[in-house]
Amino acid sequence: MARIIRIEDDPKRRSHRVLILEDETVCGPYHAMSLLELSVKPGTAYTDALHCELTKHEEDLNAYEQGLTYLERGARSKRELVRYLKRKGFSETACQVAVGRLSALELLSDELLARRLVEQASRQTISNRGVAARLAKRGIDGRTAQDTLRGAERDEEQAAVRLALKKFPELLRRAEKRVERMKHKGAVERVERNGEVLRHGLLLLGQYLARRGFKHSTVSHVVEQIGSSQGEENEGAWRSDDAEFE
Repeated sequence: MARIIRIEDDPKRRSHRVLILEDETVCGPYHAMSLLELSVKPGTAYTDALHCELTKHEEDLNAYEQGLTYLERGARSKRELVRYLKRKGFSETACQVAVGRLSALELLSDELLARRLVEQASRQTISNRGVAARLAKRGIDGRTAQDTLRGAERDEEQAAVRLALKKFPELLRRAEKRVERMKHKGAVERVERNGEVLRHGLLLLGQYLARRGFKHSTVSHVVEQIGSSQGEENEGAWRSDDAEFE
């Protein structure tokens, strides 16, 4: 069984070393960090098993370094990191080792990423369902997403109100055009025009909020608020078409 008599720098790769055996056979190169972490030094027996261990350790180390570089560009989920490393050609085992190392260093955390994304969404007009979809797209599992949303106590209705106030003027203009077309066809001759425009505007608002993923109860409450703020005398008049935005 040959033993290593010395370890020399690899002239072609700064981070690698070659192993010189008793018969002056040159083996390697191997990553210097792999030699250090596996305690390979002069006097160590060089076997096929050691070669395989060094080769595997180097793949794990390379996956970790690639993952570290990837995370420098921005926070990622574990699934995003694994997908990236697999595209780079690393094995599943090497990917999981990289995930474990980076998680232990607190450089990779689905929980922290989820909280950051929820905090960002809290400043935007996005439904909780929409936020959950955004988290899922980033590779955050359903339980972590729901726990984060509950922990943040995100007020979905506030987001819906902000979006409604921003969108409602445009929807009223669309409703006005719709009523004009109906009036032209004789469909609204006996209906007070302004009230009909408002009713159609509220219906369009309900449909819009529902498409954005807000819960039906939230949509109903917000549309009622907007209707009241517009002086809707016949409260809930838009509910005749309520099913249209479920």
